[in-house]
This record gives sequence, structure tokens and C-alpha cells, in this order.
Amino acid sequence: MELALSLSYQRLPADRQRLLRRLALHPGQDLDAHAAAALAGPDLDTTWTHLRYLCGDHLLQQGTAGRYTLHDLVRAYAASRACDEDPPPERRAALTLLFDHYLATAATALDALYPAEAYRRPHIPHPARPPRN
Repeated sequence: MELALSLSYQRLPADRQRLLRRLALHPGQDLDAHAAAALAGPDLDTTWTHLRYLCGDHLLQQGTAGRYTLHDLVRAYAASRACDEDPPPERRAALTLLFDHYLATAATALDALYPAEAYRRPHIPHPARPPRN
């Protein structure tokens, strides 16, 4: 199985290889394109395109509309590649961007649901990329 994954991985363009490695860092079972863009850095449209190609290459699965997941073996392979190819500070920075995205998204949701209580919460600065609306 590792040989098949290795061959599939090697034929991917470098930016798609990077996205696959970053997807393997995600701590949850699945994620959406916004989280993928926060992890990998390209704009949302580019991320959507890469996600579609990875699904077409059977390296990524779309269980429900807009949610993507990696098979356990693909995740393990991609995580191994991430450890080999991406230095720890880059992996940590990618996860920091992801967590900042989730924090800003949660803060935006709270402000929309409970605007009168916004003064009780600390101000959460938005990351460089806008959070999901």
C-alpha cells in the first residue's frame, strides 16, 4: 500500500503535495475547505481546486457535502511525509493558523448570535484570511 501511496504522492504537483501533508496535521476527523485553506495558505478558490483534484486522485474523500476526510492509511502516509519534508516550525505555524481560524470563526458566530454580550468577551483579532461566514 505504501508503494501505491508513494507513487500517487510523487506525481502530484508540489502545491498539492503540501496541501495533503497539511491536511494530515488536522487534529479532527474531517475538515472543510476553509480549514484546509487556513492550514495550507492558498486562497480559498485554489484550495477548492486542490481538494477536488485530491478527491479525484482518491487521496481524499468527501463524506458529506463540504466536508473532507483522509483514509487512515493516507493520513499516516501524509503525516510521515510532513515530518520528513516540513520543518517543525512550519508545521507548528500551519496549526497556529488553523487554530486562529477556528477561534476567529467562533468569535464571529458568538458576535452574531449574542451581539449584546460582545463587551463580555475579549476581542479576537481576525487572521490574515477572513473567517468563514
